[in-house]
Amino acid sequence: MNRTLLVLAAAALAGCGGSKRSAPAGISDLIASLQPESQTYEGPDHVKIDLLRTTEGGPRIYVQALLPDGRPGLFMIDTGADVNVMNEDTAARLGLEVEEGVYRLSGLSGSTRAGQVTVPDVHLGEAHLTDVEFAVGVRGVSTRARSMPLDGILGMDVWHRFIMELDYPADVLVLHRPGTKKLPKTAAPLYFDGHAIEAVIEVETGGDVPVTDTISLQVDTGASALLLAGNSGMPFAAAATDGVEPVYGVGASEYMPPSQFLEQTRRVPVVAYTLGGRRNEQELNAQWLYWEPSQRRHVQTPGLIGHDLLAGNRVFIDAQGGQIALPRSHRRHTLNNGHAVLLAQDIERYGADAPERDLFRARMNEALGEWDETVRLLSRYVEHHPDDVEGRVMLARARRIDADLPGAWTVLQGLGPGQLVDQSEIVASVNGLALEGRTDEALALGRRSVAERGEEAEARVALADAYLADGQTASAREQLLEAARLTQNPDAFLLRRARVAMAEGDRFGALALVRRQVQLYPTEGKFLWYYAMLVETPQEEATLRRDLEQAVGRLHKELRPLDFMVAAYHAIGDDKLASAYMQEGIARDCEAMDRFPAARDNCTAWYRGLAGDRLDAALALVDGALAETGPRPDYLDTKAVVHLARGELDLAFDAAIHAARLSPDDVYMLWQAERIKAMKRQSGVSMAD
Repeated sequence: MNRTLLVLAAAALAGCGGSKRSAPAGISDLIASLQPESQTYEGPDHVKIDLLRTTEGGPRIYVQALLPDGRPGLFMIDTGADVNVMNEDTAARLGLEVEEGVYRLSGLSGSTRAGQVTVPDVHLGEAHLTDVEFAVGVRGVSTRARSMPLDGILGMDVWHRFIMELDYPADVLVLHRPGTKKLPKTAAPLYFDGHAIEAVIEVETGGDVPVTDTISLQVDTGASALLLAGNSGMPFAAAATDGVEPVYGVGASEYMPPSQFLEQTRRVPVVAYTLGGRRNEQELNAQWLYWEPSQRRHVQTPGLIGHDLLAGNRVFIDAQGGQIALPRSHRRHTLNNGHAVLLAQDIERYGADAPERDLFRARMNEALGEWDETVRLLSRYVEHHPDDVEGRVMLARARRIDADLPGAWTVLQGLGPGQLVDQSEIVASVNGLALEGRTDEALALGRRSVAERGEEAEARVALADAYLADGQTASAREQLLEAARLTQNPDAFLLRRARVAMAEGDRFGALALVRRQVQLYPTEGKFLWYYAMLVETPQEEATLRRDLEQAVGRLHKELRPLDFMVAAYHAIGDDKLASAYMQEGIARDCEAMDRFPAARDNCTAWYRGLAGDRLDAALALVDGALAETGPRPDYLDTKAVVHLARGELDLAFDAAIHAARLSPDDVYMLWQAERIKAMKRQSGVSMAD
């Protein structure tokens, strides 16, 4: 058997989203009548199951299913998926035979072939499904949801068998047997073609020319927001704005061309929408792809109705009956962090003291921010498994985050440089040594890492950082160019290369490198700030302003890096613009953090520090945030910026170097410490530290 399916990678997880256009109204009745007996289930008419998330209120929803080996598997609920997906490790654990090449999956992010396995028994609560088919070997499907082991995705091949009730505020899934649950009178038509489900949504836009129109889009719990593709966005063209934004992936990487992540898109400002018989007033920006006729060959789906439009509702999806409804939730609102749930289940199954479960429990505690318990569990694990490199590196990172730097070094002792490269720890180790003044050791470690893993760009970066710390700038530059060659990206490591240029006194070279990064990836705001601090002449300032306006002008308004725009304008003395963007940034970024007071206060202090505004109040805010959370590199960076704005170079450097030591693989943190140290030297402040 060979099945060709059109799919859309709608989420960062790269779930398989269905994408065929649905058939006309009435087809759902025909499809329901053709459902084979194997696609029903055994069990009660109504089954209630908890929904899990990676964080409280996170955008993806997960459910546990009992697999044939008696262990619960974790699966993402993805109504945009045509088929179910299982990762290869789970299939191997279950001893399932893979039939190769059954599926050909294609979509916006390319195409791939996948095998198939048939799972004889799957239990969703008390609902028992038999002979469930899964695609296996699908590229891009993660084996983890944050730190939770993820077994795969459950798509419409499973969910069409039920009336789904997704109570998002209560974090509850109720599965009803078709015909046993009467949907509200407000229910609206839902169209199911055997692959995808589509619903009619009425969209109301804002802007100077408000538009209200109805379109049919795919309902996709694996997608994030509202996505329009091709012709589906045409009714709202008058309200749309153009810009660039990351479409595949979540941001640029030093190891990949930043431009790879950017697409020219349109955004439609939505103020309200009506879906499933309910009108919701909610401001959001719909993303519109492939609006030009020449681009429409890419279109595999009319668009997606994702999490942001569903999350505040109790959502009924009846694929067989052809209905969707979004009544209000009346259950008690609950936030289920899946890590806490899996941890509690593990303790119940194996007991409170189970050394063989230490590594798993450490991962769950780490995701929950329970650092003391994470360190305790990992310490015991490493004591019993001293040869487990992954466990030792995890313990070192946990101790570093917990501000126990000597403890982190102790754990890493004895690990070879190749092992550190394999665990993505070599850059942090080399810079950690350099930050403690152990430059000779940093150089030796960097050289050995290249000797053992010279084909890995990370080893070259680590050696470059060691050379720079030792003042060997030509060698540092050579290693960074070799790292860029290994990544097949001539624009890799631009900030590191700019640091080397500045260390050589080549300000113009540093300007050129930073300017290149701004042009390639305008959302990476720190480069705007660095650029502004390199400017010395009126001509360079004029060029900076043009570049800044051009870079920001390419972006959708809500994606502008307002904090670093504040920093850039303040650096060139334009405090009027810096103040205006500061106020806009605090309103956009900080006030939205009311549920997290420490994060909100740090955000406000960050903006005020960058603008040089109300610095006493800013210092009090960030000190309060640190008192609540303990040492965090991002908060310490804020503290450094505020002290710097107050002219307190010693205190600024103390905070910056502390942040760098806690996050020694972050080139931005290294740069902050270096530039403040250089300012201290120039000012004649004591360098006893």
